[in-house]
Order: sequence, then C-alpha cells, then structure tokens
Amino acid sequence: MKVLAYDGEWAEILTSGGNRGYLKIKYLMLGEEPGTAVASVSLPDPTEAPSGGEIVYEVFKARTTEETPMRKKPDAGAAKLGTLPVGAKLTVHAYNDDWAYAAFGPYKGFVLRIHLAKVIE
Repeated sequence: MKVLAYDGEWAEILTSGGNRGYLKIKYLMLGEEPGTAVASVSLPDPTEAPSGGEIVYEVFKARTTEETPMRKKPDAGAAKLGTLPVGAKLTVHAYNDDWAYAAFGPYKGFVLRIHLAKVIE
C-alpha cells in the first residue's frame, strides 16, 4: 500500500492491486511492527505545513536543482538543518507556492520549492 496524499486525519491510499481509497491515518502502519503509526513516523505535522498559499498534501520524489538549505521551519531565517547538494533525492510530503516539507534520508525539514524538480518515475 502507498500513501498518495493526506491531511491531519485522512490518507488517500493506493493498494498493490491498484485500488484507491481513503483511510484514517491512525489505522496506517509502517513495516511489519504492529502499532508503528505512519502519522508519528513519516508524515509531517499538518500544523507545521508551509505558509504562503494553499497547502497541497502529496507524496512524490524530487531532486534539488542547486545547493539549498533544509530548514527547521518554512522561514528563510529559521534554523538550518543542513545544506543539500545539487541532485539530492528527496521525498516531498507537502508543499505550497513557496516551501516544500520533505525528507532526505533520516532528515525532515523545509526547502524552497524553487530549488526542487519533480522526478517522473
């Protein structure tokens, strides 16, 4: 099963059989360990979603188009978690006009969307 999009309570899912549907996030689990909720492991807190336009909750792969900082909050003055190199592969979980909330390896934070290109698989 793959999570396609989500909000604070519901997730849009795609099953291995190609069926799409909706499920409450609290019932999703990662891996094989029961009780490992997706909401507490891999999804950003919707209250921390980027500011500046409507928030879109969509999971997709992206690459950085230039060296760019990953920040703790969607603010250019926020603490920097690190700097991503050109071509870094990210998983974007939410975005708006200006910022994307993404995961890079074990790190999760905000990057400017202008520095990202969606990867078509």
